[in-house]
Amino acid sequence: MDGNNQVLPLAHGICKKESGLTWTWFLEKLYECVGDCQELTFVTDRVDAIRVSIENVFPHAHHGLCAFHLLGNIVHRFGKNDKTKVLFWRLVKAYKRNVFEELWYRFSSTRPQVATYLSEIPHVKWTRAYSLSKRYDYMTSNSAESMNALYVDARKMPIIPLLEFFRRLSQEWCNKHRIEGDAYKMETYQSTYEEPVYPLPKPCDWEIPAEMMVVRTPDNGYTSSW
Repeated sequence: MDGNNQVLPLAHGICKKESGLTWTWFLEKLYECVGDCQELTFVTDRVDAIRVSIENVFPHAHHGLCAFHLLGNIVHRFGKNDKTKVLFWRLVKAYKRNVFEELWYRFSSTRPQVATYLSEIPHVKWTRAYSLSKRYDYMTSNSAESMNALYVDARKMPIIPLLEFFRRLSQEWCNKHRIEGDAYKMETYQSTYEEPVYPLPKPCDWEIPAEMMVVRTPDNGYTSSW
């Protein structure tokens, strides 16, 4: 994700299947591009192959767990419960540790079995309050899942057309965001306000034409002019 909360694909890898070897290969190639970035954070599901590969290739990076996948595991083990879901997300998104502890006490009292299950997973992995890095709002890997959904049909292509699909899509996105980004440049702001801007006077000073019809809404008493 970039600074504007937009998906920014950095690399694509093609392999037969996901395994420890393929994940290590992919992360090694990624390391060659980005190096050992400060406060680098990976957010994934609880696949051991990914965890081990991250620890080996990016030993200084933080590995967080996707809260959405974690909630799915809870539902699979203990069944669906709306109160559990609400409390779980409040635990995940709490900013302060004292707030988290208060919520955790309530959660442990109402759903002790689920709390025991979550206690086996370090809080630094799935909570914002105890995270060792700045995860901001990125508590899930939903952005990656949205990319996977976009690639469903493309995966059926041969390798060369598939790579061309990745290249074209990334280029189109970058070009679109570049054009949109021009609207936020200082030069654009300055040109927008080159002409004088005259604020409206108080309503009592408005000059309302006599032929304008005033309509009163029946529910709130506000008036609107036509």
